[in-house]
Amino acid sequence: MLRSPVRPLSFATFGVTRLEIAFLERLFAARIHNARHCIAAHPATSAWDIAFVDVRNPQAIAAWKASVGAAEKRPAIAIIPRNKRVRYAYTIGRPFNAAEIVVTMERLAAAKLETVTQTPRHCALVVDDSRVVRKQLEYELQTSSISPTFADCGATALKLVQKRDYDIVFLDVVMPGMSGYDVCRSIKRNDASRETPVVMLTSNASPIDKIRGRLSGCDTYLTKPVTKQAFHATISRYLSRAA
Repeated sequence: MLRSPVRPLSFATFGVTRLEIAFLERLFAARIHNARHCIAAHPATSAWDIAFVDVRNPQAIAAWKASVGAAEKRPAIAIIPRNKRVRYAYTIGRPFNAAEIVVTMERLAAAKLETVTQTPRHCALVVDDSRVVRKQLEYELQTSSISPTFADCGATALKLVQKRDYDIVFLDVVMPGMSGYDVCRSIKRNDASRETPVVMLTSNASPIDKIRGRLSGCDTYLTKPVTKQAFHATISRYLSRAA
């Protein structure tokens, strides 16, 4: 199973003080199990989803633009002096207010999910007995315009595969009842599904595990906890064939 922390959304900060960063981290940590869109705090790296930017700080704006890149469009929340009118879609005032930040983040996350899930291009089956894993992959798939279906055991997964074609299957190795290897073997023996890419999810991708996976017919492995970069690289690699 994937280990915590779960990272449905990550944020970066530009022109934000250490005390303000600590405020954000405490706020998101307190809400991560209850929020509609879970949010986890992460360092300001190129892997972020949403940025907090002090729009009155030229150095912060320059750093934000450099991190985003010219071709990317990732949302930002503008940090402004309280009661200051500016032309930004999403703003929070300074000093920070917890309720205002939560409402703004929820609005932005909901808008992002609504935009990217209107026209799914592919469908994926996620087979894992962990609800945490299923929720993480649900977000990542939806933000890639992929419609997800879920199963918590191998028997349910095989019934679903018989009913419809999937573009890709994410399959946990260790589950109650049938193992992921057994499920993969059944999928690959079926003429209707043998060409479907199967990605095994494992916390220990040892040489022996990889041999067992290859013998069962799996296409590749993702080691848990799955990083966002590895997940989307796998999506790009295998779903480009079904595009």
